[in-house]
Amino acid sequence: MVENIFSIGGMGSLLSDAVYTLDYPLMQGILFVTTSIMTISIVVTDVICILIDPRVRLGGGQS
Repeated sequence: MVENIFSIGGMGSLLSDAVYTLDYPLMQGILFVTTSIMTISIVVTDVICILIDPRVRLGGGQS
């Protein structure tokens, strides 16, 4: 949506063009980068949450 409003090309339009032209390596690359960024951000968020809140412990069991 932002790409269309501001007329700035980005990952969304690149992926859309790759789908229309059936460019499978480009689609795989974009999805790999997106998935990697999401996974890394979730792990970093979990680590920060563990460091900030002492009530959060690894293991999840009650003690």
